[in-house]
Amino acid sequence: MSLWHLHRCEFYLISLSLSLSLSLTRAHGFSISMLPNFIVITNFYLYFDLVLLLVSCAIMFAGLMFLWHLHQFEFCLITYSLSRGFSISMLPNFIVIANFY
Repeated sequence: MSLWHLHRCEFYLISLSLSLSLSLTRAHGFSISMLPNFIVITNFYLYFDLVLLLVSCAIMFAGLMFLWHLHQFEFCLITYSLSRGFSISMLPNFIVIANFY
């Protein structure tokens, strides 16, 4: 259940970053694009904002596609039990290796 809540929070973070990258464009060309792992703050003139938003949407779409393939790989490795009771659980940012008898 905790992994489900983690992925739900990650989905909300991606939705929030997408809405922030689309809506936070100021009148003086100050634009904030928030991606899941980093924040890009750029300062352009006003007529570059449309290009910046299009690039931000393209980066967000590529990040979502990469995240989807990463989660497909992650779900394959979510629980892998070895002989002696070793268990490997792979979460998005860390790997937990436990030894149970």
